[in-house]
Amino acid sequence: MAANLLNPNQKNNTMPTPPVTNRFSRSRFCLFLTGGFVLFILINLFTFHTNQTVYLEKYHFNLARKRSIMAQNLSNAISQVQNQLTDISATLGLDHLDQGFERARQAADTFHTELTNLHHILNKRPPCQKVPLDPATLQSQFDQFYAQGIDMANAYIQNGTLRGNQKMKQFDKQADDLREMLGEWNSSQTKLADHWQKQIDKHADAFVVPSGLSNTLWLQLMGSETRTHYVQFITHWIQSASLDEQHLHLGLMAQELHGAVIQVQQWLTDLSATRGQDGLDEGLEQANKNAQRFQDLLPNFLLAVQQNGNPEWIQSITGLDDRFKIFHAKGRAMAEAYIQGGAKLGNPLMLEFDTMADSLGKELLPLIIPSTKAANSENFQMDIVYDSLQQIRKVLFFLFFLSLLAFFGCIAWLISCKPRQ
Repeated sequence: MAANLLNPNQKNNTMPTPPVTNRFSRSRFCLFLTGGFVLFILINLFTFHTNQTVYLEKYHFNLARKRSIMAQNLSNAISQVQNQLTDISATLGLDHLDQGFERARQAADTFHTELTNLHHILNKRPPCQKVPLDPATLQSQFDQFYAQGIDMANAYIQNGTLRGNQKMKQFDKQADDLREMLGEWNSSQTKLADHWQKQIDKHADAFVVPSGLSNTLWLQLMGSETRTHYVQFITHWIQSASLDEQHLHLGLMAQELHGAVIQVQQWLTDLSATRGQDGLDEGLEQANKNAQRFQDLLPNFLLAVQQNGNPEWIQSITGLDDRFKIFHAKGRAMAEAYIQGGAKLGNPLMLEFDTMADSLGKELLPLIIPSTKAANSENFQMDIVYDSLQQIRKVLFFLFFLSLLAFFGCIAWLISCKPRQ
């Protein structure tokens, strides 16, 4: 009793302290937890990298296809302007064949619209591969070409063939220079699309849709609406054949065929206007060359349409080969009539020839319109997913380094809490 009175705090001083093994157990549990989180983040980083690779390959491919379609549209618009102004140069606006100026203006408006769309898509992410194409330069050269064509047509109407032929040479050269510029750029985009197609084929089955706990993490990182866009868009556009992609592919082939038709029409009309005088006698040769180009392109186009299975498209192109041959023959006969008898003999054939050219264009139109819409469309889902992927990449790397730091901190804590012998 006395001892207790003398030392009243003795009982408190002898209370047991928490054993070291409890802290060691907690630090070990923390280590396992952070290690698991590091592994979880690594798995999601791998999933993200795979999905981003597949997505960006499709993104690049889609943009290259769109640029190619736009380049072909621009080239065809140039040919339409050239053809319409050459047409009225040949007819001299007689026999009610006086729509050349108006139709040329409409084609010029189409060119300006397509050029605006192209300028916009050139600035889309990821940036376009550097190629020798400047929209401002193209615009300036086209305006000069169009003004030259108006001047040329008026020269034929007011001053006759000799004066008009002098201006025709420069007009044709300007058109060829513009088409050559666009042709080179179109070729570069086609090669780029082919490159990305090969990469897509390598990773055709690589896309992974996050599920379970990973899905919860992605929902937090992207937000439910963006996550829905992501899954719906990717699964539809990457895992299955995209409808837009089919439209772009078939549309590009249809545009090339239409371009060949326009060139046959233009060169035979050119020969009709110049009468083959003053060295301007290559119209028949160039028309035959473009007719052969049409025949070379046609088999693959017909096969692609048949494989697509769209009944409207199949019906539209049935007998296209025969109708083109009749159109080509009619154009040669028209040019010969103009050479032999001028507008008096040629004009009666010109209306029928132009009508046949328009008819061929309309037959290809069902395939051209969807591709043009797809090329000019703003795919907001693409942009949403693209932006989200860039943000997720940053967040995942931040979480990885943060979890790695926590993991090493737990290792240090575990070492400091390890029971000593």
